[in-house]
Formats: sequence, structure tokens, C-alpha cells
Amino acid sequence: MPFLLLLLLAIPAAPAEDLNALLTDTIAPALKRHCQGCHGAQQTFSKLNLESRESMLRGGQRGAAVVPGNANASLLYQAIAANGALAMPPGGPEKRLAPEITGAFKRWIDGGAPWAQANSASENWGRFKDEDLWAFRPLRKKFDHASIDAFIRSRLAAKGLQPAALAGRRTLIRRAALDLTGLPPTPEEVERFVRDPAKDAYTKLIEKLLATRQYGERWGRHWLDVVRYADTSGYSNDFERPNAWRYRDYVIRAFNTDKPYDQFVREQIAGDELDPGNTEALIATGFLRAGPWEHTGMSVEAITRQMFLDDVTHAVSATFLGLTVGCARCHDHKFDPIPTKDYYRMQAIFASTQFARAPAPFLPAENLTGFDTGRAHLSATMDLALQHQIQLENVALARVMKKHGVERAEELPAGVAEKAKRAQDTLSPAELEEVKLYKKHVQLYRESLDRFEPKAFVVSSGPLDGATDGGPNLKYPNRADYQPPEVAILPGGNPQAPGEKVSPGLLGLVARYGNYAAPDIPATVEGRRAVLAKWIASPDHPLSARVIVNRVWQYHFGKGLAADSNNFGKMGGKPTHPELLDWLAMRLIKQGWSIKALHREIMLSE
Repeated sequence: MPFLLLLLLAIPAAPAEDLNALLTDTIAPALKRHCQGCHGAQQTFSKLNLESRESMLRGGQRGAAVVPGNANASLLYQAIAANGALAMPPGGPEKRLAPEITGAFKRWIDGGAPWAQANSASENWGRFKDEDLWAFRPLRKKFDHASIDAFIRSRLAAKGLQPAALAGRRTLIRRAALDLTGLPPTPEEVERFVRDPAKDAYTKLIEKLLATRQYGERWGRHWLDVVRYADTSGYSNDFERPNAWRYRDYVIRAFNTDKPYDQFVREQIAGDELDPGNTEALIATGFLRAGPWEHTGMSVEAITRQMFLDDVTHAVSATFLGLTVGCARCHDHKFDPIPTKDYYRMQAIFASTQFARAPAPFLPAENLTGFDTGRAHLSATMDLALQHQIQLENVALARVMKKHGVERAEELPAGVAEKAKRAQDTLSPAELEEVKLYKKHVQLYRESLDRFEPKAFVVSSGPLDGATDGGPNLKYPNRADYQPPEVAILPGGNPQAPGEKVSPGLLGLVARYGNYAAPDIPATVEGRRAVLAKWIASPDHPLSARVIVNRVWQYHFGKGLAADSNNFGKMGGKPTHPELLDWLAMRLIKQGWSIKALHREIMLSE
């Protein structure tokens, strides 16, 4: 036998690929993420179900999706490889699967398309790289340095760099004032600071700025941006939210009084449950109403309700945890360990959360200046619009009376007078548009008058008798009859095709990677949000302190230690100084969750 042939025979063959592992790690997650929302048990476009090997072999309207042993003859592979007229997933080239995934499908089908132990991505925790899970790990407790400057100097020295020169006093006071209040110092304040010989002049300046009313307004605006606050509801009508100002002012007060951040979190998620009867805590739940929302006569109640649930689930997660859980609404998260089931379990916490315009006495700290003048002006404006509306309705009535040959409305046939006012059949198109406009203005002005009433734009656990606030409140004869609706996984995010039912729960990744066990969420109407609030606002939660520290750093320096303040997952980017981030988070907790103490730590560093 030739020597070369002997040599080739001596080379060990490459080990055969584990196709079951390929199915578990790549094929099943890709099918669930990209395909089964439209081709699953709940929604089978083209009569094709891709949830099992049997259903793939059976195929849909075009025939079998998979031909075991022959990927090129399999419609599924042809579609994802865009080898023919049919290209999937839909949406153009940018939506195509990555080449390595397409290649995995080819190898799997050519290998016989085995289906044994096809685990879903939600069960396959091992597919995530350790370096992408940094934010979910517990906060470190031991550090190499004990100040911001020491951390920064160490990194500079490692790169052979020197710190920039210290700023002069004129620059320093301007930076400090703009940072903490958003306003430049006056010329007199600048000169006073420049001439102050005291060694602690800068420290005193920081304390003075932190004590100003403008500090709360400046940093309250940052928070209101994060929580998507607006004075109106958005969408086509963009109706005013007349009582929303009380949440805005609550945020400003919280910063000015240095409310501990953990308490700040708990109140916004569940103030009404944790401290019943406390007006301040009730107003705080306006956070849950801050997103855009509209329900009109043309709206489908189930759809608008689902839009609220999606918004509030995402907002809570992004605001307090820096997680993009909304990516798991239609399928398991592509980059982070957030299964779709976890998304809907967390959403179920808010299933009993209903809208309320609750009675809430005004607080001594709330500014009611100009209320009497504002109410009188708005009432007069509304009355004027109402007069114009009535005048046009009377024109319509007079024309109907003339048509019927009567001189008094009472002489008209039963119901004709009221119908004439409502339908305005006798008005010209221009007059009809005018009366519609005045009716709308009267509605808006009447709603706006509510801002002067002691009410809060908030939520409640179950409908609040006598104080429900529009939209789908799942109206019952009274609160006692209310039962929270069941929540199910929605494949593809489609409310009209519910799948497996889920119970309220928390994100499993925190317990798995952060060693912070998730408490049980009650299935009762009340108490769900209270458990969620306590779970988030705990010193043991790996995300809560990191996220707020990163936000504060970002607003001081223009960029966070972690680049994306709303995404601490894989695609948000890793922190440039992870040890410093954890050190600041631990300092925040040890200093009683004081945001002002965090400002001092940053502002008094070089």
C-alpha cells in the first residue's frame, strides 16, 4: 500500500457532529424565535406548523417542509436560504437568518433532522456567554480602590496617560451649577466663589447647589424623561392628563428631599398597596400611567388593554432594571436569558392593575397658586364654546320646526326635537363641522377642569368604585365582584391567538445568575405589585443599584459607565469601568440609597 495512503488512513476522522445538541442549541431556538410565531400551534399561516418533526414532515399548503437527509429538497431550508421564490423570515434581506444558522439547518436536515429532546431556548441556559451576563451577577463586595479618583488614576496609569489639568474656579463653578441645577451661576456668584479663600469653598458650593429648588427640577426632568412622562396621552387625540402634574411634582419633591432611592422605587410601582391611605405614595403610582394610551369608540378593548400591559411591563423593566424585556414579547429574547414565558409571567403581575382617577387631598407641599383664576378662566372658555354649540343646535331645531310647520318644539312628534339636536340633519356641512368642533372643545375643557380637583392620575388593584378612569377597566357592578383576568403567552405578540396560560412571576435570570431568589407572586387581586416592588428595591438585587448609578453618571458626564442605560444585556455593551460601577452601587446602598450622597461622591472627585 502506498505510503501516502497509509498516512491518510492513520489520520483520525473528525468526530461526527452531535445533531441533537445542534437541535437544542441552534435549531429549536431559531424556530421558536423566527418561525413559530406565524407557523405554530396558535397561528398556522399556509397551514404549516413548525413545532414538531411530525408537523414539519406533514407540511402545509406547499407540501412537506423537511425531507430528512436532503436539505436542498426541503422547503424549510430553501426558504431560509432564499434559494427560490419563497424567502423567510419575511421582511427583506436584513431579516434573513445568519449564515451560520442557515448552515446549521442544512447540516441538521442532511443528518436526518433528529428531534429527540428538542428543548426550547428558555430551557437552554447554557447558550449564553459568561462575559455577557456581567450585570446579572451579584455586586462585588471587595475592591482594589476606595475612591473614584483612585479607580480612574489606575486605569490612566495602565495606559500610560496623565490626568488633564485641574479646572480653574470660574470654570468649576459653571460646571457645577449647570450639572446640578441646569442654570449658569450669576456673575456675582462667580466672583464670590473665585474670591472665597476657604479650603472648603467648593464643598460648600456643592451643598448650596444640592439644597436649591432648581436641583430637584433639573434631576426630576432627567427622571421624567426616563419614565416617558407627558402631560397628554399621545396618539391621535392626545387628550390632556389634567391630574398628571401631581406625579411630576412628586418626582421633583423626591429629589429635593433626597427620598431614599429604594423607597422611590417601591412607591412608584406599588405605593397604593404598600402604604394605603398615604396620598404621596398613591400619587407616585402615576409612573404606571405615564406611557401613551388611547381608547376610543373605534378601539378594540382587548387590544388597547394589551398595549397598556406591554408598555408597563417594558417600562418597569427598562427603568429600574435596565432590561429590554419587550424583545421577549413575541419570542424568547435573542440575546439575553429572558424567555417569552418569563415576559408574560411578569406581565401577569399587572393583570389586576386598573386605571383610576382616585380622590386624593392636596398636600401642603403642592403648589396651588393661581387655581381659582385658572378654574374661572377655563370655565368661562368652556361656557363660551357651549353657547356656540347650543346656538347651532337651536338653528337645527328651528329648521326642523319650520319643516313640520310648528311654532313650538313641544308640538313636534315625539323624539323629533332631540333627534334634531343630536343629528343636526338640517345644518350645512360647514355648520355641522362647526358644531362638532364646539362639542369636542367642551369635552376637552370639561376634562381640563379636573386638574383643579383633589384627584390623582394613578392605578388601583382592581377597579376603584366611583373613580375608574376611562378605557378598559373590565367594569363590574362593584369592586367586590372583580376577578383578575387570566394571562397567556401570546405567540408573535398576537392577543387573538393566546397560548399557554401563565401565573404571575419574576425573571428567572436574576435567581439563576445573581443568586437572588424570586419570591412567589400572589394570585390575588392585591399584593402583586407590592412583591415586585420589594424584589426590585432590594440591596441584594444585582441590577437596581447598578442601573441608577449608571444613569446619574451618564447625566453628569454625557455617557454612562455602561453605554446604554436602558440595556444592561449583551447588546447594551459592557461597562468601561465595571469595578467602579459596582463600587458606586455599593456606596449608594451603604449610604441609605441617597442620590445626593452619590452626587457628592462624583462632584467632589477630581
